[in-house]
Amino acid sequence: MFGQGETPVRVPESRQPRAWFPIWAWVGAAALIAFAVFSLRQAHRMQNQLAELTARLKAGEAQRQKLAEERAIAERTNLILSDPASRLVTLQAKIGPQVHAFCHPKLGIILYGGSVPMPASNRTYELWLVMKDKNAKPMSAAMFRPDASGKIMLMVPAMPAAMGATAALAISEEPSGGSPQPSSAPIWVGALT
Repeated sequence: MFGQGETPVRVPESRQPRAWFPIWAWVGAAALIAFAVFSLRQAHRMQNQLAELTARLKAGEAQRQKLAEERAIAERTNLILSDPASRLVTLQAKIGPQVHAFCHPKLGIILYGGSVPMPASNRTYELWLVMKDKNAKPMSAAMFRPDASGKIMLMVPAMPAAMGATAALAISEEPSGGSPQPSSAPIWVGALT
């Protein structure tokens, strides 16, 4: 068929079909996916940091508010203790330690004492304003429990309408949560006059 000296004619092989998506596009897509995964992780990490910072900010704000309240109480306590209008009242117990109160007609009462026995866990002490009018019922001023060493230090805001009409302070032991009226005889009593 072919003669000598003739060179065979080469028929070009059919080219392989080209890929629908070139390799550089695959590399770009992989880079985009890697960047998206990295971005999602960063966003999640930043959300966690933001939540932690928000919680720390709230805790700091709560502490700042608590300190501001304590400062206000300390300032009011100082005013009550230093004002000449304040009167020292000693509340006597039949048996046990004395409890003292500085009473100011407009600023309130500072109640303090030491070695006060701890009431049962389901009981509390309640401070009462005993009115000058014998027909008036005692008015609850505060509920409290001594600390573990038996100390009490309590600031009671003024009840202006009641302070002028108060003849004495009394402390009784009441059920936890207090009582609308004394449910037992007072343990400590001290006259304001």
